Amino acid sequence: MKLIKDLGPGYFIFGNKGNVWSNTAHAYKAGHGNLCNTPALSTNHARIEGIDTVGCPLCLEEIAKLEDCSICGEHYGKYGNNAEPVNGGRCCDSCNLEKVIPARLSAAFNSN
Repeated sequence: MKLIKDLGPGYFIFGNKGNVWSNTAHAYKAGHGNLCNTPALSTNHARIEGIDTVGCPLCLEEIAKLEDCSICGEHYGKYGNNAEPVNGGRCCDSCNLEKVIPARLSAAFNSN
């Protein structure tokens, strides 16, 4: 099981009554839906009941595939961006736009 708060902003717990009773609540990502692609078509009983752990085996598999940004530490998903020249890792879209691209442009225009 995984605490939903450990996934960072944009992730929420979701589950119907059956998910609550069987400890199989889903991880829901804003703008995407449940990580396992199960439709979120019911009342969110997991939130109502105060469930804070993801128990859906398929959601847990997807969570295991998430990677952490080498700049801010947040999850960026399956692919991410090259964080060079900030560091040698992979980064999320936000850090790419706010830190990596400006650093690349600065290096390109200040290299003369």
